[in-house]
Amino acid sequence: MTVGARGEQSSPDRKARSGRIDGSVQPRLEYRTHLAAGWVIVSAALFATLALAVRKSTRELHPFEVVFLRNLFGLAMLLPWAMWSGLIRSGTKKYGAYTLRAVFELLTMLLWFTGLSALPLAEAVALSFTSPLFATIGAAAFLREEVTPVRWLAIGGGLAGTLLMLRPGPQAVSSYAILVLLASVCGSAGTLIAKHLTMAVTPASIVFYMTLLLTPLSLVPAVFVWRAPSWPALAWTAVAAVVATLAHLAMVRSLSLADASTVMPWKYIQLPFTAALAYVVLGEVPDAWASAGAALIVVCAILVTVWGGHRTLPDPEPR
Repeated sequence: MTVGARGEQSSPDRKARSGRIDGSVQPRLEYRTHLAAGWVIVSAALFATLALAVRKSTRELHPFEVVFLRNLFGLAMLLPWAMWSGLIRSGTKKYGAYTLRAVFELLTMLLWFTGLSALPLAEAVALSFTSPLFATIGAAAFLREEVTPVRWLAIGGGLAGTLLMLRPGPQAVSSYAILVLLASVCGSAGTLIAKHLTMAVTPASIVFYMTLLLTPLSLVPAVFVWRAPSWPALAWTAVAAVVATLAHLAMVRSLSLADASTVMPWKYIQLPFTAALAYVVLGEVPDAWASAGAALIVVCAILVTVWGGHRTLPDPEPR
């Protein structure tokens, strides 16, 4: 058989191998991607419900108290699972990193819940989407990650969208909007620490030990503003804890099925979910400037996520 014949003979072999890949592996990959996107959409709907639950809770209780109750109920949900899975028995040697992240996460939750208590829900959620932009800046500055010109352009566009929403001028910028932006900065710092932790521990460990540390830490500021909660307020904080935990589990499940760059753009469907809930339940309608700024932030955050690939870790812990 000639070399050319052998070459012709090998071509069908390559096609056959390609056919096996296309016929078996590729459909499974597509199925996993679609399933991952579905889990992200579920997570986004739950996060939108979380924002509404926080708003309802903070109508009666101080945001600091709501933060503590949310962590307390969350720990009550996670503790039986941690005991059953052996996570507690296995222990950890990363208490320093866990504690540092818990401090940033506590600041994030205190600022975020306070902003949610006063800002229109859709506006607060849109401003929180600046977190991937700050995380990318932090990754470039502290982790020495390479940031492409396209991603820098997207970061600039996202910050421009933020200015559209804040509309700085003769009228003072809302202090609550500044609090949400500060929450995004603190959340980005926590994300970078979590990224470091994932090199040594599992996401499940990160979630459990974060909640375990946050519960006593969040009690400290709550003590100074404590008031006896009514049953409806307790119910709303319990809802916040349940949907936050379920939202996180859905997000983790999604990230286990596909790369972050593939599924995370679906996270931003949380904004229309939140806007719909805010309109139906609270009667809130965002104005034109807020809508335009929110759209620009979402588009740029998606660009940062897609061009960042899996290197830029999404926030693994819901608020």
